[in-house]
Amino acid sequence: MSGHISIKDGLHAAARRIREVLHKGETAVIPTDTVYGIIADPWSAAAVERIFAAKHRPVQKSVQILCSDIRQAQDCDIIIPPLYTRLLACFPAGSLCIVCPASDGCRLATAREEGGMRTQAVRFPAGRTLQYLLETAGPVAASSANRSGEASATDAEQAEDELGEAVSLYVDGGSTPGAAASTVVSLDRVTMLRIAEGKDADTSQAKLDVLREGVISAEDVAAAMRTVMRSQ
Repeated sequence: MSGHISIKDGLHAAARRIREVLHKGETAVIPTDTVYGIIADPWSAAAVERIFAAKHRPVQKSVQILCSDIRQAQDCDIIIPPLYTRLLACFPAGSLCIVCPASDGCRLATAREEGGMRTQAVRFPAGRTLQYLLETAGPVAASSANRSGEASATDAEQAEDELGEAVSLYVDGGSTPGAAASTVVSLDRVTMLRIAEGKDADTSQAKLDVLREGVISAEDVAAAMRTVMRSQ
């Protein structure tokens, strides 16, 4: 039987329960800054597989990680180029998901092999409550708390209706704002490879691809990128 806890009963207690569940290699459902998400320990392949199984999600798809801030992502051995830092500053927190190179020491089970290097999609969500949960429980592998192809859950009851006992802990934080998908961006392969290999920090010729258009339009991303490039 799945466990339940409400953030209204104490944020610290909820964060502690989440940490305990993830440490056991199990999954939890939490409210995010958009919809409810299913989360797991990003360093455990078995735990990440539980996300796919609960959602009936095709294994070919990637799983992002949520981090409280850039430093927490860097502690996961994810390389955050300064260009990304400047780009993130152009938009509201959580609106961009950035695909980054993973260093040789990165042991995230969510990292993806592509183009001769390992990459990881990471998002820094908005909202003090969620940031506190991430600061306390650590970075998490995350996906929306619904079966693949179904509507996203905006409260804990909807999430449980979708995922049932495949999830060990449901954290009730009330209703969330609803689906507002982040825009996923990635630097071009050549730039990513140079950054990953540590050859140089020159990104003057970098290009940015919008892999998924979300709350931030591709046009706005392109305009911000031009501004960032001019400021280098």
